[in-house]
Amino acid sequence: MDKKMSDSFLSFLAAAFCVLGFVAALCKDFVTSATALAAANLIGMMRLRNERARNRAAESEAKKQKVNTSSRLE
Repeated sequence: MDKKMSDSFLSFLAAAFCVLGFVAALCKDFVTSATALAAANLIGMMRLRNERARNRAAESEAKKQKVNTSSRLE
């Protein structure tokens, strides 16, 4: 599964848990509601962690490219 598809799947999964949480709250099943919303929150944190890791990797790659370019100029 590529990165874009993984993010889309995690977004869909988080949205599904949010909907489940709100429906459960409307039905006054607060334990299920809290559990579903906590799961959605954890999935959101996973997406954020993945995005930060990709950003760090991209910055690291950009620094390597910059170092390689400057070393060739010398």
